[in-house]
Amino acid sequence: MANSQIEQKRIPFAFLAVGIMFSVIGVGLLGAAISIFRHQYRPSTPLMILVGFSWALFAMVISMLLALPGAKASGRTRRRTGTVSTADPYPLPGQTLPGVTGPGVEIESEATLTARSPLPALWLGVASIGLAAVSVLFYVDGRATGLGTLIGLTLAFFIMSWATKAWPRARSETQE
Repeated sequence: MANSQIEQKRIPFAFLAVGIMFSVIGVGLLGAAISIFRHQYRPSTPLMILVGFSWALFAMVISMLLALPGAKASGRTRRRTGTVSTADPYPLPGQTLPGVTGPGVEIESEATLTARSPLPALWLGVASIGLAAVSVLFYVDGRATGLGTLIGLTLAFFIMSWATKAWPRARSETQE
């Protein structure tokens, strides 16, 4: 029995792919940071680079998850079919078939996800302040170099910039 009256919310494929990719990379960076943290004996720049980038990746993934429940999705897809020809602009000497012609499909797609909740922006602001605090704490504790601390603080600045862009806009600003 199909229930056509209930609209199912789907997670956009791009969010799923990017979220999984960022999570895997973030876990790898965090693992490398923990390894350096355990075995270091002097201030380290790579430690702050790894901590900062893994922090930024996890902040993005969590803000994406927070944006999904109340988000308004819009998008369009265009599809054209026909004959497609491809050619090699630099054929090899003696090449007999410089190109291929056959049936093909062209697809153009675009999607916009508008966050309606301030939670992602608030989360990114908290993550930014947390990274700045960890950067300073590692420097004071002798775990990070001055350059590493500067990199951590710069990444915290960028995360705060994402927070300002993630804040929900008034309806008049979002309509074009």
